[in-house]
Amino acid sequence: METGEKPLYVVYEYTEKAGGLAGNRYMTAYIETNFRETFDSEDGITTRDGKERVVAKGIEEKAAYELCTQVPALARLNGARHLAKRSDGTINPTALKMQTANVLLAQRLGRFGP
Repeated sequence: METGEKPLYVVYEYTEKAGGLAGNRYMTAYIETNFRETFDSEDGITTRDGKERVVAKGIEEKAAYELCTQVPALARLNGARHLAKRSDGTINPTALKMQTANVLLAQRLGRFGP
């Protein structure tokens, strides 16, 4: 963002096609020029491979952060379990502990909803 252009944020949410990540959200910043090229086209981007959908676009950082904090803890915990899966489908217990600790800490700090 060194160009001096105002960053515009897009909030994405994982869909059911993303498995255990469904319902989780994240935000990405775009410089205004790239944002306009990407999102102001006739068709516009509303999904990414069907696994993510756009919740909001062209918003400020504070609003994007607020939307990301509205994810329920259960969705975050399901996401933690999903991220702890090994390629063979089994759960890596160490990764699960770490991912779950991140969710619980974020919950305690008020970083997302109930």
